[in-house]
Amino acid sequence: MKNPLIKAFVEINGAKIYYQTLGIGNGFPIVFIHGLANDCRVWQPQFEAFSSYFKPIVYDVRGFGQSTPAEPHLAADDLKALLDELQIAQAHIIGVSMGGNIALNFAQCYPERVAKLVAVDADVYGFDDYTAEFKQLFREVYELGKTKGALPAKLHWARSPLLQPKIINEYTPLIAQMIKEYSGIHLTDPKLLPGANPPTASRLIEIKAPTLVIVGENDLQDFQRIADLLVQKIPNAQKIVILQAGHQPNLEAPETFNELVIEFLRD
Repeated sequence: MKNPLIKAFVEINGAKIYYQTLGIGNGFPIVFIHGLANDCRVWQPQFEAFSSYFKPIVYDVRGFGQSTPAEPHLAADDLKALLDELQIAQAHIIGVSMGGNIALNFAQCYPERVAKLVAVDADVYGFDDYTAEFKQLFREVYELGKTKGALPAKLHWARSPLLQPKIINEYTPLIAQMIKEYSGIHLTDPKLLPGANPPTASRLIEIKAPTLVIVGENDLQDFQRIADLLVQKIPNAQKIVILQAGHQPNLEAPETFNELVIEFLRD
């Protein structure tokens, strides 16, 4: 019998967090964490596919989607509280972009809660080797957010090479829809972004879980550098490049992504 789809809110750490899961199946739990300007829908191609082997859980990070509006917080603590509420002692953790940073930081703060870790085109808090072009993009976005508000900043961010998929498929409209519905509030004040203290980049050697680092072949050079740093610093890490894909290979090349990640988690 197919497990029922559960959509619900849970109150944790003074916030209401929206999540979805496929019932109460016996599969090992796996938590998916979305990136900036997205929400839990970014894992649409994975939710059903992974349910054949695991118990998938997706959620909207505080400040995104249907969860509580943005405020300074430690996203790793919210994830721990969510797992506590769902009575999950340990899970596989997968994060893309900003969600990759949350996943890595969670593995640093709560190593006993992570079985295996997957960081997808991760943006790592504390990384200091961004290209001049990427730094300029951030300056422009935040200046627009500060002076003209969230919408102009969001539009500028959406037009950047980072947000443009390199492989066009049936999920391309979903990318555009999530960006359209994103509030853009984090682009007016970077302090509203999910935090990590101390910075994630300074603690990579502390990660104990077997880690798969995934990067799209055509993602920006900045994220290629971050992927190399993760493999260099995390003791038990390996890297896979998904050919032709950009910053969101789980949406751009879902069949390849699913096959590679499921194989890593089931090994």
